[in-house]
Amino acid sequence: MKTSIKILIFALLSVVVLSCAHKRLAKKASDYEQQGMYAEASELYYQSVLKKNDYIDARTGLKRTGQRVVDDKFSKFTEAYHQGNNKEAVYYYLEARDFEAKVNSVGIELSIPPYYEEYYNEVKSNYLDDKYFEGKKCLNKEDFSKAESVFREIVEIDENYKDSREKLNIAVYEPKYRQAIDYMGKGKYRSAYYLFDEIIRHYTDYKESSDLRREALNKATIKIGVEDFSNSSTNHTIDEQLKTRLIQALNQTDNPFIKVVEYTSNKSRISGSRQSMSIKPDAILKGNILSYNYDMGRLKKDNKRGYLKIVTSYKDSEGNTKTKTRYEKVTYEEYRMSRGVHINFNIKLVDTKSNEIMVSKNFNLKNQDRLHYAKYGGKDKDLVPGYWSHKNSDSDEDVIKDGHRDIRALQSLLSARTKIKTHDALANELMNDITGRIVEQVNNYNPEQ
Repeated sequence: MKTSIKILIFALLSVVVLSCAHKRLAKKASDYEQQGMYAEASELYYQSVLKKNDYIDARTGLKRTGQRVVDDKFSKFTEAYHQGNNKEAVYYYLEARDFEAKVNSVGIELSIPPYYEEYYNEVKSNYLDDKYFEGKKCLNKEDFSKAESVFREIVEIDENYKDSREKLNIAVYEPKYRQAIDYMGKGKYRSAYYLFDEIIRHYTDYKESSDLRREALNKATIKIGVEDFSNSSTNHTIDEQLKTRLIQALNQTDNPFIKVVEYTSNKSRISGSRQSMSIKPDAILKGNILSYNYDMGRLKKDNKRGYLKIVTSYKDSEGNTKTKTRYEKVTYEEYRMSRGVHINFNIKLVDTKSNEIMVSKNFNLKNQDRLHYAKYGGKDKDLVPGYWSHKNSDSDEDVIKDGHRDIRALQSLLSARTKIKTHDALANELMNDITGRIVEQVNNYNPEQ
């Protein structure tokens, strides 16, 4: 009930604040209007209408001041038109039309003579003709940056003007295409691939970009064979588990330059449906498990001393109900346990042609799970932490920790989980961790850096 009242009060206050806001805006707009500041007035009237669309004072004020503003903009357009200032005329007209559209969006129409559009089409044609000629000159001089600026302006004014969109694409992507070709010549196939890919995604197949992207990808791809890992640990199956997971993870990476091939010491072939095709790896991933240890852990129990909070009701001599609290000394148990797995492992990615080490990394990783919980044979919610020296007599050493923080900490232990993770669960998490780290190392390898 109290919550519903609070919501109602909040809603009413919101309505009052909003109703006051649109009136304040309209009043401020009226002040600006009286001072001849019509642009500022129209903006405040517009904001007032946004807050309350049917507020008549704001709507009439917006129509009145909005008409003055748009008339002023078209007056500047006309002046620029007659003076032959084509660029100024074009942008004054567009500014006026944008303002008209903004006012129209709240349902207020302004009066605009149709002949302005005829003047605009004339001056726009003249301006864009000049800009188009300028842009073509820039392209011919291979000033692609300037050409991009010119044709982008043309397209923003009239996206269908001649072949300006095509010219803009050339200005933007010809430099990228040339840079990609340069990368190909320098053997930077990854960089070339990304540029060709960008061109294709935004400008379909510009020149031979599709074929060149395919070529760049083919030359940039590293075919990796994963060798059987050596295993110096006492766990005789972990090497095969790790290798299997690693191959799966490498196959699932979104790195376009990595391709895993099935590999043994005397042959290599592609994994999957084309196993009969012999493919020699470009690199071999080698691994060495130096150690793998499992600490099962042991559950440790500590007997703790605390208090049971007992609250009773009674009536005083005047018949009023009151409560009194007493604390009864009790014991409860706290349990702790730690269990973990630890692996020491190193990898090397070796170039099969040069025997150069492309990636080398040592991993010393642990995965642990810890338990810390409490158990009590009575009502958990009434248990209070503390300490006492003797159960049946008081002592100066006795302490009752009935502060909110102490009680909350104990309640957290009483509700904590009591089951520790199994070895399989811990090992699985550790394998996922180390696999992810190895894949990251391989993914981050870039021969162009």
